[in-house]
Amino acid sequence: EEDGYHTRELLRLHQLEPRLEVPFSSARKMSAVVCQLSPESHTLATLKFGVEHTHCVLLKGAPDRLFPKLGAVLSTVEGALALAEGSMTDEERQLAADSNDELARQALRSLLLAVRPLTAAEVDKLRSMETAEERLALFLAPGPLALLGL
Repeated sequence: EEDGYHTRELLRLHQLEPRLEVPFSSARKMSAVVCQLSPESHTLATLKFGVEHTHCVLLKGAPDRLFPKLGAVLSTVEGALALAEGSMTDEERQLAADSNDELARQALRSLLLAVRPLTAAEVDKLRSMETAEERLALFLAPGPLALLGL
């Protein structure tokens, strides 16, 4: 019951953009949803983004498809998670890959969850795109796609 309340509250505060969704397919091995950030604080729960960001995209999928696209990491800033300065380092990338390898050694399948902040201009561009593949290309373009978890 309590978990259901928190989910409903998150969805009330951070509306999804259903037309910008990328549904899962076995060919792409991932899916994506776009959420509106809180306009006052530029947050999604405990994720905090820059004032230029109005939305974020949450991607989940096969680690082998998403690992190569990661370009950022999150760090704790004033009790919230925020994009760290600079790009993801080789050491950080290896640490995440090692965690995934350990899950595989235990015969556990894993999904990678990643987040990318979006500006109003990027959201407008996404709204003009016809296909999920076009939207996914923007989500996976070089930039601040950060690992949220495995």
